[in-house]
Amino acid sequence: MAFDNTPWFVGGGAEHSPEVARAFTYAATRGSEGVTDVGDLKVVAQAVPNGTVQVIPGGGLLRNRYAGGSGQTYAIRGATATDVPITPTGASGGRTDLIVARVIDPQYEGLPPADPTSFEYARPAVIQGVAAGASVKSLGLPYPAINLARVTLPANTGTVTPAMITDLRRVAQPRRERNLMTLFPAASSNLPTAGYGPTWPITAAQRPSLYVPAWATKLNVVVSMSGVKYTKGGTAADTVAGIKTALGTAGTWNYSENGILVQDAEDTGGRYHYSLIGQHTIPAAFRDSYQLLDLLATRSAGTGTWTADNQTSVAIDVEFEETAA
Repeated sequence: MAFDNTPWFVGGGAEHSPEVARAFTYAATRGSEGVTDVGDLKVVAQAVPNGTVQVIPGGGLLRNRYAGGSGQTYAIRGATATDVPITPTGASGGRTDLIVARVIDPQYEGLPPADPTSFEYARPAVIQGVAAGASVKSLGLPYPAINLARVTLPANTGTVTPAMITDLRRVAQPRRERNLMTLFPAASSNLPTAGYGPTWPITAAQRPSLYVPAWATKLNVVVSMSGVKYTKGGTAADTVAGIKTALGTAGTWNYSENGILVQDAEDTGGRYHYSLIGQHTIPAAFRDSYQLLDLLATRSAGTGTWTADNQTSVAIDVEFEETAA
């Protein structure tokens, strides 16, 4: 197989092929596929729900699925919102539709359109009556397309509400940003026993201030606490604590799910290693700003005591993640 005559990009009046241009996009994006940014091409119900949905502006990358088009990628852009009609269901039952963004390329699909300058080569499309878990891949679509959303309509329904829409978008090239911090408690303190607070095992003044990237939608936190002193209580029962992380500031805290810390009754006193794990969905208002990370715990059962002091070290591993939102 011969090379294409003209590589990307040669001057002097050389003619460049669409295949090489698409191959460049594929190579530059490493074959990634999906929307460009977190909010791009999201399918939403209308402000006043009706028989259409709206695809909000944004961009995306679509691999060439035409026969003979491997190793090529199309880049699409929606400059304005697009309304997409959804066919009503009848009395015979409900229906699931898949909404995709697709490319129509006359190079592979037939003769050029009557007016090549105004033809809609990229557009949203509705694939009606698919299985509940259908996707571009499972349907084996023979053209470039990416999943945007699934619309599940009950019987006798002509109005699409937000609850009927399932977001299926993925960011084509999701970003991650990781940071590892090591802290030592500034003062000796016992794990709280009357609710989550104050901050533990570090002090409030030591809470890290994290810059939340504008693209971040999730935060994963892993806290490793070494050399925490445990003192047995006076009763023959397990000592249990709830632990969690919080992101934000006073009045805006975004909490992770509760974790648990258990010291069995037969354990002796001494110094132990513990882990605290938290995951946060980042509100839009937190992005592109500094937010505090708080470490919280409270004893919920038993009479043992955990103490953080000058022999304790705390390693905080944080990773911001970009997902469609």
